Amino acid sequence: MVVTRLYVPGNEVLKREILEETHCSAFAMHPSSKKMSCTVKEYYLWPFMKKKIAEYVSKCLICQQAKAKRQKPSGLLQPLPIPKWKWEHITMDFVFKLRRTRNNHDGVWLQLSIGMSPYDALYGRQCRTQIYWDKVGEQRSNKRGLNSERLKVAQDRQKSYADNRRKELQFEVGDWVFLKLSSWKGVVRFGKRGKLSPHYIGPCKISERMGLLAYRLALR
Repeated sequence: MVVTRLYVPGNEVLKREILEETHCSAFAMHPSSKKMSCTVKEYYLWPFMKKKIAEYVSKCLICQQAKAKRQKPSGLLQPLPIPKWKWEHITMDFVFKLRRTRNNHDGVWLQLSIGMSPYDALYGRQCRTQIYWDKVGEQRSNKRGLNSERLKVAQDRQKSYADNRRKELQFEVGDWVFLKLSSWKGVVRFGKRGKLSPHYIGPCKISERMGLLAYRLALR
């Protein structure tokens, strides 16, 4: 069996028409560069065709907005500063859907990093526990140092786990980036549903750097 392929000369307009038809038509549905290369090379041939296809797919705006990223998330974990005194910083973690209590509560508030309840960390004793108040001050002083040590250990452990799955990346003012949208199943975004529903909007220009990994975007 002899397979005949058409040789495309150095006509960039013709090459682009072929790539647009293979990638953007209603029957193509924006394939990946690998799949698109297999389709194009069955019928056409020109120098550096695979590289040209990969470049074309990488610049497709719909693919950048709709397709899930197969790379590590950008930005290393930035732990919150450990407070030196109570109420300097407030962080709350709630766990719900537990077995309901007699008072019809199904949630709990517990700081796992320090290994005790916030009430215990603040007052130096368990809630509703009879204790001599002259011992409370001493216990609170000891627990402040213990809590700081536990928080530091927990933050270092969390950062090591998170950074292994992330990559370091920073942007500058004037760069163009995509803004990720929150994922909601069944939600129609910009009149599209399913595979081509955009996960990102943009590109948007960075107008100001707010922090180490925080930026203000010019959305209009």
